[in-house]
Amino acid sequence: MTTENEHNCIDKDDIISNTTLNIDKFGLQVIMVGSPGYIPSFAYSIGLTQTYQHPEIICFGLPNDVGHDIINDIAEIIQKGEKIDTGRIYTEIFENSRAAFIKVEKRYPRYQVHLE
Repeated sequence: MTTENEHNCIDKDDIISNTTLNIDKFGLQVIMVGSPGYIPSFAYSIGLTQTYQHPEIICFGLPNDVGHDIINDIAEIIQKGEKIDTGRIYTEIFENSRAAFIKVEKRYPRYQVHLE
């Protein structure tokens, strides 16, 4: 059994405050969720819609640092005024590889993040 002192959770108010500060400073916040073993890890952006009127980005199945770097690289493209389109193959995002973006259905609104 775990006790309250054995976890490393960040306070909800601190998360909201830090996220708001990072969106104000960088235009987005990247959230990384590690894999518990039975689902893949993932990283996602918060703030691209608010700052650039662009859909948020999510990466699945990559190490946290790689997902974080990829989202920041894509954010730089968006910050320069380019819109990432679904259905297009991008060859400039990864060296010697391709990337494609797909639309994710908004079926689960309770999972959407709302900043106060």
